[in-house]
Amino acid sequence: MSEPKFKIGDLVITSDALEKLAKLNLQADMYLAKHIVGDWGEMPEEDKKLNDLSLSSKDCGDLWSIFVLPDNTRLWIVTTFFDSYDMSNTTIMLPEDY
Repeated sequence: MSEPKFKIGDLVITSDALEKLAKLNLQADMYLAKHIVGDWGEMPEEDKKLNDLSLSSKDCGDLWSIFVLPDNTRLWIVTTFFDSYDMSNTTIMLPEDY
């Protein structure tokens, strides 16, 4: 697997996302591992390019990934950077949690 491209910072997973993953016998770690190496999942190509541009320019903001679970539920992972790439948090959630 590739090296992480950024730090996730503080990690939060919503109760709905945790419950959905448990119901499907899945672990959040496998999706988080994809997110931190720049696998943005089912994001539109334009949004994937924006994520890549944000990483390369060290621009503060959000990095989004969308993964489709086996039951077709979308799982969102969002890393938000504050002030610099040294301060961040990552949230794993379902769209309805947003």
